[in-house]
Amino acid sequence: MAKSSQKYWEYRIAGNTWKTYNSIEEKNRDLLDFYIDASKNVKEELYSIAEKYSKDGVLSLSDMHKQNRLTELNKKYEDIALELGRQVEEMATVNMQEGFKEVYGNVSAALGDTDFSMPNKKLMDKLLEEPWRGDSFSGRLWKNQKRLASGLNNVLLNGLQQGKTATEIAVNLHNLVGNSFNDCHRIVRTESMHYLNDATLQRYKDSGIDEVQVWASHDERTCDVCGSEHEKKYSINRCPVVPFHPNCRCTIIPVIEVEKFDR
Repeated sequence: MAKSSQKYWEYRIAGNTWKTYNSIEEKNRDLLDFYIDASKNVKEELYSIAEKYSKDGVLSLSDMHKQNRLTELNKKYEDIALELGRQVEEMATVNMQEGFKEVYGNVSAALGDTDFSMPNKKLMDKLLEEPWRGDSFSGRLWKNQKRLASGLNNVLLNGLQQGKTATEIAVNLHNLVGNSFNDCHRIVRTESMHYLNDATLQRYKDSGIDEVQVWASHDERTCDVCGSEHEKKYSINRCPVVPFHPNCRCTIIPVIEVEKFDR
């Protein structure tokens, strides 16, 4: 494929895919609000117990075992993690599926096809739910939420065993929620790029394109893995799963000459 064609597809397809990806990133700012609220709820549940039963700000493990206080607080933390996961999954799914439609339409326009049908929701759901590199979006998300729920209860138990004050335990709980947010954001970001690439590949298949090429976003963040894959050509049915790693921004362009399209 001529260099002029590569640059054309980079501008018309890869560039627009990255714009959609960045737009989703802007919408994903709501993730932080979800986690801030969850952290607040986690601390409030702890302080509510501490106000009633702590001595000099310290909750004893034996007192927490009385009347199933510890078990009840554990359950509340699990419920907070569960509700947080529901919020994230609902928001991320809407954002990704809107992005899917946008990319599918952009690729169609770049290929000169203005009279096309958007894939039905059943196919879009199927592509979103399909496992890749060992798991699906939902699977990765809920594993992260389970780690959060388990981690909150471990931090709580360790704090009680070590005789820490409620404030010290609350700080550790807050830090754990922050780490979980970072993991969740990475999952959503990576899954978004994968789903946008699914939209691109689906459009190529619908258009009868046989060969594709990996295209990396070249800047200071481009890693050796992506750099080594850049411009590699594959049969469309043998195209590697993209992205290659968490936070990867690689996408796919068609291996066809621009001149083949009537403009």
